[in-house]
Amino acid sequence: MDVTNTGGMDGDEVVQVYVTTPDSPASLDRPVKRLRGFRRVHIPAGQTRTVNIDIDCAGLWFWDPVQDRITFDQGRYVFEIGSSSKDIRGRVETVLNGAYHPELKTVVAECDKVVAGLGEVLRTKVTAAMSDDSFYDTGKARVVYSSSNPDVLRVDGSGTVTASGPGTASIMASVTIDGKTVTGGYALTVLPDLTLQRVMVDGEELTAFGEGEQSHSLMPGSGTRKVPDVKAEPAGNNVTAMVEQAEGIPGTAVITLTDRVTGKKEVYMLNFGTASVGDEFGKTIPGSQWMWVREKEENWSLSEFPGYLTITAQEGDIREQSNNAENLLLQSANTDWVIETGLEFSRRLFRDGEQGGIVALQDDDNYVKLIYTSARAGMFAGNEPYIELAVERSGSQYTAARIPAGDFHGEGDLVSVVLRLEKEGSEYTAWYSVDGESFEQLGSTKAVLGNIKAGLIACNGMRPAGGRFSFPFGRQQGEEIEPLKVRFDYFRIENSGSR
Repeated sequence: MDVTNTGGMDGDEVVQVYVTTPDSPASLDRPVKRLRGFRRVHIPAGQTRTVNIDIDCAGLWFWDPVQDRITFDQGRYVFEIGSSSKDIRGRVETVLNGAYHPELKTVVAECDKVVAGLGEVLRTKVTAAMSDDSFYDTGKARVVYSSSNPDVLRVDGSGTVTASGPGTASIMASVTIDGKTVTGGYALTVLPDLTLQRVMVDGEELTAFGEGEQSHSLMPGSGTRKVPDVKAEPAGNNVTAMVEQAEGIPGTAVITLTDRVTGKKEVYMLNFGTASVGDEFGKTIPGSQWMWVREKEENWSLSEFPGYLTITAQEGDIREQSNNAENLLLQSANTDWVIETGLEFSRRLFRDGEQGGIVALQDDDNYVKLIYTSARAGMFAGNEPYIELAVERSGSQYTAARIPAGDFHGEGDLVSVVLRLEKEGSEYTAWYSVDGESFEQLGSTKAVLGNIKAGLIACNGMRPAGGRFSFPFGRQQGEEIEPLKVRFDYFRIENSGSR
């Protein structure tokens, strides 16, 4: 089409092409016209430009909601050219006859899992979409299945997949319709069998490490000094078992299973422990069962409040990279057990990370702790107290369970709570109480720990390096805050474990 600038100045024009289908039945409720192409052109004053606009006839379709596919109306198609839908300068008419013949466009193959266990059987689902956006019945098509690695995944002619070995492989489905073949596929990872077939302790088979259990506790007889010899056999093929023997009693034998194909590992802990000893804190020094970690003698006392162990909390924590909390009081607890402590806080908690409670740890980077603590509720909100069950694995801490605890206070600012932590195998269950009689379950988590020590923790958490919120929210910067004293009334522990 030619466009002429009849004015005295250079200018731009947008040439637009609209299409109408006057022969379409009124019942189909087609639009009056549709914009199907346009082009902007610059025309100097007094000159004419020829403008070409290509119209893709494949874009003239309508959606057929009855047949769920694209359709093309038969009859006249009128192309209107102008500067807008209301300023039409010319028309071109053509007639569309015949039928659209769709062809295979897309194939999707999938199953309902991305990870499978050895021997697991799964079904492949295949969907074939045509170029008119309809779906083809694959039962009427030719479908050929294949595996990129039959040692990992086997597939039969019906698309049934069997996980035959550890690793990752792809299942492909090639669909042929009217001579055209399109392939779709999916990847599936098969996990190795990293379970234990048998564990022997001093030549006797141990009934332990059931499904999902990666830690087991044994309590040798009183006075036993000989370190048990542990042997392990893996259940899976192409899996090696390595045992790092315990160094003593208490101690932990570490069993590591490694798949030769994928390199994946699974670790099991066989803990040998002795009976722990509770403490009512009625003396002036802790009992001989205890050991201090990063002790600062001036910040703990058994005489300031007789009958209580009082720890004046200091800056520090064992969370992630900090690992500098002072005055952790620990003893060996390398068995299953139930620990309970009653504790009081001398004031409400204001700062992030202020805490006191029970800790069970392998080291500063692997532990479980049940604490009464404080955390900011939001960027511009104040701090809120919580009861929290936290786990750290290889230096990365996460919260397993937490509830608000704003009403856990007595007279004035005094806060009191009773905490109970239960260990059975690798499962830790947390409880709390405000009166020491009625307990509520907070939650459970799993952690695989060895050479476990358990005891008490009280600290202020780590302070930010500085900045806008480096002081307690809701307090004036520089305002003096009394030291936080955490008073532990008792530490009671009841051990259990196979003998």
